[in-house]
Amino acid sequence: MTAISLNKIIYQKDRLTFFFNTDPITLSAYSGDSLNQNDNPLEFIADNVNNQIIYEKQVVINRGLSSNVYNAGKVGLMSINDNNRLIVRALAYTWKFKKLYEKGLSTDDIAKQEKMSKRTIYKYLNLAYLSPRIVNQLLDGTLNINLQTLFEIASKNLSFDEQEKMLAI
Repeated sequence: MTAISLNKIIYQKDRLTFFFNTDPITLSAYSGDSLNQNDNPLEFIADNVNNQIIYEKQVVINRGLSSNVYNAGKVGLMSINDNNRLIVRALAYTWKFKKLYEKGLSTDDIAKQEKMSKRTIYKYLNLAYLSPRIVNQLLDGTLNINLQTLFEIASKNLSFDEQEKMLAI
């Protein structure tokens, strides 16, 4: 039986790096020229010298946004995929609320209908006026950003150019 143990985890901007200790025989299965035959980037690095596997995972700090009902309001780490799902869900709410607002419903009526606070409705309505370039990059997966930061950018800047400058696009 092969033992693998977690040695350390390092957090850097939007990335977790895990260091697993293992024995050289286990690592030998992950080394060599034929490992990456389909030109996909490896998700881990085998370090035979130090007998460890290094695995990196992109993450986003979740500042109180809920990805499910069990973690609502808590701060934690979430994967890029989870963050992207939140962004797509937020954009769906955004377009839904914008459509209702343009039909003549007040924010109070939308808040009652959706069982949300008026402040939340306004946050989503601000996203409706987000730069189309930013929205396209989010949906293409070429832009990774925390949803809370996206809300801040949308609420502080009405100009598409200013929004894009804040993200250095």
